[in-house]
Amino acid sequence: MYTEEHRVADEPILEEGGADDVTVIADEVAVTEIERPVRVPEAPAKLPKEIEDGLRRSDVIYVGADANGKRGSIPSWFSYKNGRIYVLSQKERGPQEQTIPGIPGASEVRVITRRKATVPETRGRDTSLKEFRAVVRVLAGPDWEEAAKFLADRRRSRVGPPEDSIARWRDSCVIAELVPIVLV
Repeated sequence: MYTEEHRVADEPILEEGGADDVTVIADEVAVTEIERPVRVPEAPAKLPKEIEDGLRRSDVIYVGADANGKRGSIPSWFSYKNGRIYVLSQKERGPQEQTIPGIPGASEVRVITRRKATVPETRGRDTSLKEFRAVVRVLAGPDWEEAAKFLADRRRSRVGPPEDSIARWRDSCVIAELVPIVLV
């Protein structure tokens, strides 16, 4: 009598590139360990026009993860570069910065781009444009520093030089890179 368990991961996606160790266990004894490469998600070569327009023409997108059967998202300021979206999320909810549902923690989030309303009776209100899923990678080290510079430059309500904001974010916030999952 034996027990067989399978976990299939054709192309594992983790927060960092490198390798993932897979351990084969039989009768509660590790039989062998296999190292397999892990890839960092790649940004699509080209996004659909409506998504690209929504990311280039707006200061805010809606971002969040679903939890307990409820859709959760908040308006979030962001930076967009080379097919990747960068968002800042405060670790502990508070008034200083946005706290995005699911960041950190979720491997995917929902992103909704918006457009400015052009019809006179809706002018001044925002409307949704396109919705898509995105893979989440929480940044660290040099990647975090580079993204923090993009975000500080993009921040409209920033007080003081960018370096002050970046220094404040280091201990209190995570920066996530969102890679859109879309079909072109």
